Amino acid sequence: MNVEFRDRRIERIVQERRGDGSYPIEVVRALLKCAQALQESPSTASFRSTFKSMRLEKLKGDRKHQHSLRLNAKWRLIVELQEGTPETATVIEITDYH
Repeated sequence: MNVEFRDRRIERIVQERRGDGSYPIEVVRALLKCAQALQESPSTASFRSTFKSMRLEKLKGDRKHQHSLRLNAKWRLIVELQEGTPETATVIEITDYH
C-alpha cells in the first residue's frame, strides 16, 4: 500500500527512522512499526487481518472518513484510507486521545 504524509514532521520521523523530540520514544517506535506495516501491506483488508493488535478503528462525526491506529494507550495515528489501484494510506496526524 502506498503511504503518504500530510504532516511533514511525521514524514521526516519515518524517513529518518528516529524521533525529533516532539513525541515520546515509545510513540515514535510504534509509529515506525505502523508505517512499515502499512507500506508492506498490499491492501487495507490485508492490513486489518494481519495487524489486529494495532486496532484500526473507523472514526465518527467530522472524522468519519478517517481511521485511527493505536500507538499506545494514550496516542493514536490518524489515517485516511483510499481504495483504488494502488490503495493509499494518508497519515494525517498523531493525536493525544486523552
